[in-house]
Amino acid sequence: IQMNWVASLDRGWPTGMRGSRDSAQDYAGLLYSAPENTREIILKMMECQRSDGWFPRQYSAKGKYGKHDLRGHVDGGVFFVELVWKYLAHTNDYDLLDEQIVWLDTDEKMSALQHLIKAVEYYVDPENIGEHGLCKIREGDWLDAVNRAGMEGRGETVTVSAQTIMALKYLCDILKKVGSDINTDHYIKMAERI
Repeated sequence: IQMNWVASLDRGWPTGMRGSRDSAQDYAGLLYSAPENTREIILKMMECQRSDGWFPRQYSAKGKYGKHDLRGHVDGGVFFVELVWKYLAHTNDYDLLDEQIVWLDTDEKMSALQHLIKAVEYYVDPENIGEHGLCKIREGDWLDAVNRAGMEGRGETVTVSAQTIMALKYLCDILKKVGSDINTDHYIKMAERI
């Protein structure tokens, strides 16, 4: 009951927006009692995902056409991948991956699987890897007190890098489970490199 209250009231902040990481974590907890609500949130989050794979710091509870917090925080997507992996493992609802969903910055539709792949690939794009081989922090990650640490394009985040390693492995699991012909060796090498 408490998890449902926290998730449905946007953690008590009446802004009409939900944190991408917060939603992923909240609905990972709600998954076992409310899988249908978790599926709905997964699809809503995907329509608020930018076509390069990035998720807003906060997305509108109304979906794509609502107001979003577009500050450059980078932690939402990796926690989202974990949510989807847990959802699929619990429900076996692999039909979710065939859903066709628009992007935040375009009305072009792609499959939920493509959204998931883009979410992971955002973090391993050379533009988003710092000089020490870790993911760039941009305007912030999960620790709100450390914000704007990467405004000059140099700051890196250990937490998001560790979560990216997990996300790469989760993506490989999902691709193997659905019998995809995508070669996952690249993703494994990226995880090892990070």
